[in-house]
Amino acid sequence: MIVSPYEDDEGSALPLLRSAVMPAAFRHGFTMRAGGVSAPPYDALNVGGKWGDAPASVAENRRRIVRAAGAPLYVATQVHGADVARVRAHDAPADVADWRVDGLVTDREDVALAVFVADCVPALVADLRTGAFAAV
Repeated sequence: MIVSPYEDDEGSALPLLRSAVMPAAFRHGFTMRAGGVSAPPYDALNVGGKWGDAPASVAENRRRIVRAAGAPLYVATQVHGADVARVRAHDAPADVADWRVDGLVTDREDVALAVFVADCVPALVADLRTGAFAAV
């Protein structure tokens, strides 16, 4: 993994872990706790809105990820299962947020897919032939 700091025009740094083996054509990154605005006990880059953090802090943290990704952020409501849903051209981030799945897949180059993890292992999968990718 390579730590690649993204710094926005306001000087806020958001370090992202990037795979050294993922092709450059696939923009990707794994966030860490650093680079956000949430106060303890949420400590910095909390992007989960259901744990009691200030909604304005969560919104700012997500804004920073969107800026670092350079694309709209799509995140589903995760459940412990095996369902993966496809993000299509007509899908809006707010609609996808209501989907109850454990992963997202798309072939769109203009979006960022994300999953939340705590004690689970996140995985990025990319298909060089089709351009499809998934976050699970």
